[in-house]
Amino acid sequence: MSPLVMMNEGNPPPTSQPSEPEAQPTPAAPQPVGGRAEDSMSILRAARAGDLEKVLESLRAGTDIHTRNASGLNALHLASKEGHLEVVRELIKSKAQVNAATKKGNTALHIASLAGHSLIVAILVENGANVNVQSVAGFTPLYMAAQENHEDVARYLLNHGANQALSTEGGFTPMAVALQQGHHRVVTILLEDNAQVSALHIAAKYNQTKAATLLLENEHNPDVTSKSGFTPLHIAAHYGHENVGTLLLDKGANVNYQAEYTISPLHVAAKWGRINMTNVLLARGAIIDSRSKDFLTPLHCAARSGHYEVVDLLVVQGADISAKTKNGLAPLHMAAQGDHVDVARTLLYHRAPVDDVTVDYLTPLHVAAHCGHVRVAKLLLDRSADPNSRALNGFTPLHTACKKNQIEVVELLLKYRAAIEATTESGLTPLHVAAFMGAINIVIYLLQQGANPDVETVRGETPLHLAARANQTDVVRVLIRNGAKVDAQARELQTPLHIASRLGNTDIVVLLLQAGANSNATTRDHYSPLHIAAKEGQEEVVGILLEHNAVKNLLTKKGFTPLHLASKYGNLQVVRLLLERGTPVDIEGKNQVTPLHVAAHFNNDKVAMLLLEDGASAKASAKNGYTPLHIAAKKNQMEIASTLLQFKADPNAKSRAGFTPLHLAAEQGHKEISGLLDENGSDIGAKANNGLTPLHLCAQEDHVPVAQILVDSGSEINSKTNAGYTPLHVACHFGQLNMVRFLVEHGADVGEKTRASYTPLHQAAQQGHNNCVRYLLENGASPNKQTATGQTPLAIAQRFGNVSVVETLRTATETTVITETTTVDERYKPQNPEAMNETMFSESEDEGQAAEHTACKKDNIEVVELLLKYRVAIEATSELGLTPLHVAAFKGAVDVVIYLLQQGANPDVETDRGETPLHLAARANQTDVVRVLIRNGAKVDAQARELLTPLHIASRLGNISIIEGTPEVMTDSVRTAVEPEEESMIDFVNTAIEPEDEDVDEDDISIVSSTAIAIENNDVESSLGSDISYLNEDLESPDDDVQAAAMVQSTYADAAEQLSTEPEVAQPMVSEIEVEHVVDAPEGHQDEVPAQKPCIIS
Repeated sequence: MSPLVMMNEGNPPPTSQPSEPEAQPTPAAPQPVGGRAEDSMSILRAARAGDLEKVLESLRAGTDIHTRNASGLNALHLASKEGHLEVVRELIKSKAQVNAATKKGNTALHIASLAGHSLIVAILVENGANVNVQSVAGFTPLYMAAQENHEDVARYLLNHGANQALSTEGGFTPMAVALQQGHHRVVTILLEDNAQVSALHIAAKYNQTKAATLLLENEHNPDVTSKSGFTPLHIAAHYGHENVGTLLLDKGANVNYQAEYTISPLHVAAKWGRINMTNVLLARGAIIDSRSKDFLTPLHCAARSGHYEVVDLLVVQGADISAKTKNGLAPLHMAAQGDHVDVARTLLYHRAPVDDVTVDYLTPLHVAAHCGHVRVAKLLLDRSADPNSRALNGFTPLHTACKKNQIEVVELLLKYRAAIEATTESGLTPLHVAAFMGAINIVIYLLQQGANPDVETVRGETPLHLAARANQTDVVRVLIRNGAKVDAQARELQTPLHIASRLGNTDIVVLLLQAGANSNATTRDHYSPLHIAAKEGQEEVVGILLEHNAVKNLLTKKGFTPLHLASKYGNLQVVRLLLERGTPVDIEGKNQVTPLHVAAHFNNDKVAMLLLEDGASAKASAKNGYTPLHIAAKKNQMEIASTLLQFKADPNAKSRAGFTPLHLAAEQGHKEISGLLDENGSDIGAKANNGLTPLHLCAQEDHVPVAQILVDSGSEINSKTNAGYTPLHVACHFGQLNMVRFLVEHGADVGEKTRASYTPLHQAAQQGHNNCVRYLLENGASPNKQTATGQTPLAIAQRFGNVSVVETLRTATETTVITETTTVDERYKPQNPEAMNETMFSESEDEGQAAEHTACKKDNIEVVELLLKYRVAIEATSELGLTPLHVAAFKGAVDVVIYLLQQGANPDVETDRGETPLHLAARANQTDVVRVLIRNGAKVDAQARELLTPLHIASRLGNISIIEGTPEVMTDSVRTAVEPEEESMIDFVNTAIEPEDEDVDEDDISIVSSTAIAIENNDVESSLGSDISYLNEDLESPDDDVQAAAMVQSTYADAAEQLSTEPEVAQPMVSEIEVEHVVDAPEGHQDEVPAQKPCIIS
């Protein structure tokens, strides 16, 4: 029962007179409780008169505080009635019982509430008065306040727990008496109790025409809104309350008022199937095709909720039967999703297009297939729906049903001649999709119907590849039993066994091997399943493969055995297993690199220890002469270096260029490693083939602490290279002032000459290092010495335009004459000291990356300039077609990009996949690089192999800056291309630019990603997006933020909850109005939802 209902509606509510007239003391009167009559009655008279002193005097004289008159009124009742606040307070202090009742059952709170004494009401409640106490006739304090229009008292009592549903013995509530007395403000207070909407909303919800009339007559706005913008007319439409709805319209309510998300009352009435309100609203001028934020019309709402009578009414009244939401959903799509056959039949009767499409080209049949709604699907097919219609991503309804494991729909579609071999643009057939999703019953059925188990995608992948990739063991078993080729090779020659080995699925590996799969099949990059398992650390798979004759010494294209890969990635158990199964511990890869080299390079000390303990040679030398100790020294790996020395590694081993481990440690400035090598007998003065000592390399890089160790251990301070350069020459050439000071302080000769007669001062002047020039002059360097071509430091500085150096030298240099026999070229040819030109691991799997690519990757503009100066090819490409500009664009090296473009780099050069630098910059979210490339003429509509433009990529990644900064010419192509290789291209770029992670065939990774995307991102979900989600909000929810979040993030998961209850309306206090809620089944568990529930699009 609502708070407005009265049991005796034919009678007016009673008015209460609870404060019985005080009985005058007469001889015939009954004796009051508590002693002598005269003394007892004095406290009552004093309390009524508000005479606090007499009240206290009576109490001190021993008068019983609970003395009552003939009607049962005590001192507290009388003081409360008359509003004597201080008397009430003192009586309560003196232990007066606050809940004592008169003969009619009225307490002091009843009496104070009736009189409207709000302060006394508060004191009584604070001291334990029962706010819901009922008199003999059922009156409550709230009833008293409502009867007498005491707003403050009513509000206070409600705020302190008063229950307005309590009725008198005649069934009357506080609301009834307030309405009867016309107390509209109290009515408002009662209606809005615990609600976050107006009283008029409540009246509309419970169809209380009388209350609504009273409120509207007292200047209530008929279009008052809740937080979500819903008006009372929306609420009346929701519950189908025609009387209140008509009253609101008569009082001026806006029939087309738009709530949040532009929902009109007609949307609400249609959603909830209120045909009476739909008629009323249309008769009063409701816009029949009013659109919500996402372009939902009332017809969409009625169709999605299954109200075929409302659908028929709207269509007959002229509603657009083909109206589309933002995502292109028509009413027929809505009916298909909700499995509403009657609605679909009604729409088709009125000639709704049976193959109407969304923006993603989804038909109603796609939607029915996705949801597994066989009845709707059959109806559509009977009305000539195309069973082979293709969505934008190429999915047919059969693909969709296979993805969602809807076997009954699959059977139905095939009966209606759906193409069993239909392919998407990436070549996926229904069997591919079912295999990937593990829909075993569908796989069996498709095979029974003649599906080819070896059909290939455009990448050459069969259903067996996809089943292996998705770890679908049962599907693999079924496919093998039905003749699928176990050694089928995809485009990069990977077999299902390669995929299963990478993922570590031993069951699938065993199934494939038992069926005759080749354990030594290799990909285009020469990876066998054993290589991949070793790299991924799949120990069990490695063991199984070895038991099936997998070859242990096969080399990848870049020269690695399985043991090398396991060592690189630190897969200790795999290393141990390979060694136990007979793999030579020093097995050589390309260029004589051993597993110990690899373990040292990647700092896998536990692997290195295992290899050494198993007999690996600590002195093993690669083709370039590097030992593991060289690598450890270069990379500052103390633990591995110490271990190698313990196993007799040679601290003086030389590379082919003559560099020792100490050279490498010194060049990198590794003080601890340098000390360790020194302590273990490393030759401090060892010279490389070009004469460089460790001290030269320290000087070049300004590593003074390492230089200190070297000098303290006896390094020759003036040691010369083959060209005659001392460490001081080198330090001056590179402008290392700290090192210059150190060397001079330790005896370096400032006048020492190279073979070309250059002094350190010449080198500093040539390079423009004025601080070094000044220091050398201060320490005795001669400014007048000439080179072999007759040049003074000043002449060299002038030639190179080093102004500050010229100014410094001008005052110190004598005028010299250049001989006529010296040519210009000879005079000014710059002199550079020798350098260490080899790299640490150039002969490993990291080879093949040109120096200019590395410089671009690291955003090293100086190195790029130097390389181009020496005529390094600006368009040099890697094996994958990457140029330096591609690398710089992907890495966001803006300065390098600008420089390369200035030097003539082609901004539209393509990789093997057809991607330009602009594609890679967009993929890596390099907004600044995109801007530079566009300004320098890069083609914004350049298309990669799958017709992808940079805008497709930026749109996919959600990079608004790139999208908004792209010329409009690109936008027309967004919807015309499918992007099946989106993630594969990311893998391609990352693997190509990060060579250390390129071991496994990059296309093996990319095919995984693109296939998963093509299947998982079936556009049914995106088309059935958030068009109607906000109509599913619980109208009881007081939290606008939650509603807003649901609006933005939710999909069209359940249109049946659109207006489940009006926004922020309080629940009824007596009889709950039940609201239907639809079960949201999690992905993959739709079968657990009762058949009558709508399909959930996740």
